[in-house]
Amino acid sequence: MSERIPPQQMVPVTGAHSVIIVPTTEQKNAYLERIAHGRSLHGAAADLDLPYMSFVRERRADDAFENDVKLALAVRGGAMLEIALEQCTVGVDKVLTHQGHVSYEYPNGYELDDEGNAKPGTVRKPVTVKELVTTNSLLLALLKAIYPEQFKDRSEVSVNTIPTANATNDAEAQALLTYLEDRALARRKVRDPDEDLL
Repeated sequence: MSERIPPQQMVPVTGAHSVIIVPTTEQKNAYLERIAHGRSLHGAAADLDLPYMSFVRERRADDAFENDVKLALAVRGGAMLEIALEQCTVGVDKVLTHQGHVSYEYPNGYELDDEGNAKPGTVRKPVTVKELVTTNSLLLALLKAIYPEQFKDRSEVSVNTIPTANATNDAEAQALLTYLEDRALARRKVRDPDEDLL
């Protein structure tokens, strides 16, 4: 990430009761970079020691800057999708413990002192294993908000032409009877788990 931009580079615009701070081009670029790297809109403004509303005003006034913010948000959303895929397929590092204590490995070996402890200066690191993440509710909720079409809850209802029980004529009653008989014959051939619930 880029370095902090000193406050003296801000352009103050005085209003009737307060000073409105207009971000410079450097500050806008730093703001966009922080958003693309995963910071929230508020967090990116705070990193630059600028009020969040100065960027909101700038987005409303400058269509090109608004488009740049949308692009940065899309980059951030793509990164979140990649994180979710990596957690589900590769896994995340989990530190191994034994009886409540972290397990360590010594990549360069170690020597013991007289008391049986590793000598000072011995390099050790925690033992980690990859663990697949099967549920991450917060990440899934964020992905649903960013990509509503790809992550919508899929509950599709198919409407069959099932004859109703309130048949008004003989043809409808016969169609209902045929439907029920066909359903009963199909159930005998293959057990339908949904029928157990009825």
